[in-house]
Amino acid sequence: MPNDDVDVLDAALARLAPSGPDLVNGMTNHAPMVVEALCTMNRADWVDAWIDDNLASFTPWPEARAPIVEREWREAAGQPGRASDWRAFFGAQLESADWRGVLDGWSARLAPGAAAAAGHGLIRVGHAARSLARRDSRPRRAELAAALALWASSYSELPTGARSPVDRHSARAALAEVTLLPAARRRNAGSITAALRQLQDHAPFPEVVDLLNPMDDVGAAVPTLVELFACVFLTNATTALEGVVFTHGITIHAAVGNIAPSVSPTTARRLQRYAWQTSAALYAAYGTRAPLGHLPRTHDTGEDIIALAVASGDDHLIKLTEACLTWAPHSGAAQGAGAALIALISAD
Repeated sequence: MPNDDVDVLDAALARLAPSGPDLVNGMTNHAPMVVEALCTMNRADWVDAWIDDNLASFTPWPEARAPIVEREWREAAGQPGRASDWRAFFGAQLESADWRGVLDGWSARLAPGAAAAAGHGLIRVGHAARSLARRDSRPRRAELAAALALWASSYSELPTGARSPVDRHSARAALAEVTLLPAARRRNAGSITAALRQLQDHAPFPEVVDLLNPMDDVGAAVPTLVELFACVFLTNATTALEGVVFTHGITIHAAVGNIAPSVSPTTARRLQRYAWQTSAALYAAYGTRAPLGHLPRTHDTGEDIIALAVASGDDHLIKLTEACLTWAPHSGAAQGAGAALIALISAD
C-alpha cells in the first residue's frame, strides 16, 4: 500500500490525543484508526476535514483513579473506568523501551480478550502498530499506548474449550463447524458486546477457538480470512447494524496482519487464534446463513472504492475499505463488502 503522509498523521494523532476511547453516544471512538487508514490509502488531504466534522462527538479521557501495578494487571483489566490508568501505564512503558517488545508482550497477554469492545482494542492496536512500523515518533507511541489501554480496559474473554488438533480445519471448513445461536435465544437489539455475552450459555461455542488450523505464516493467512468474512458479510448483513457487526469480523483479521510483522511468530499465532474466535463469535451471534463462495472481482478500481468510502465520511466504511484493499485487493467479496455497507448505511 502507499506510504502515509508522515506530518499529517503525526499532527492528527497529536490533535486526537486528548480524546478518550468513547464517543458522546457511548460508542467507540474510531478517529485514530480512521486517520491512519486515510493516510494508508493516500488520502491524507481528507484527515483534517474528517476530524473537524466529527470533533463534537469526541469525549475526554476519564479521570485517572490509581496507577496500574503490572503483577496485578488482571484485576485492573476489563474496567473501562480505568482506561486513563492503563494509558498512563503503557505510556510509561513506551517512553524509552523498544515498542515492539512492549507490543509483543502485551498483545500476547491481552489476546484472549480480543473480543473486547467488539474487537476494537485489537483493531486499534493494529493501526497503531502499522504506523509505528513505518515511522517511530512520539505521537505514534502515544497512540499505541492509548490503543493498548482501550484493549486492556475493555478486556473480555469468550468461552474457551479444548479440541484435539486432528479436528482442526481450513478457514472455510472451520466456519462450517460453527453452530449458530438459535434465533429464539437472541437478544441483539443492544450493543455488540452484550450480544457476544449470550455465547456464555451457548454450549457448542467453547470449542470454536480451536477449530481453525493454525498457520506458521500468519500474514499469509490473513487474505483468506479477510475474504471469508467478507463472504459472511455479504451473505448475512441485511441492516446497518449487521453491516457494522460483520465489518469487525473482517477488520480484526486485518489488524492481526498489521501487528504480525512486529511481534514474534508465537504471539502472531496467538493473536490469530483469538481473532478467529471473535469473528466466529460475531457470526454465531448474528449470522443466519453459511457464507457464499468466492465472488469475481468487480470492474471498480481501488481508487473508485476509496473515493466512495472517503466521500461517505463513515468511520466503519473507511476502515473496511482500507482493510479489504490492503489485504484482499483481488477479492470480489472484499470489494463487494464495501459497496454493501454503503447501501446499508444509506438505507438506515
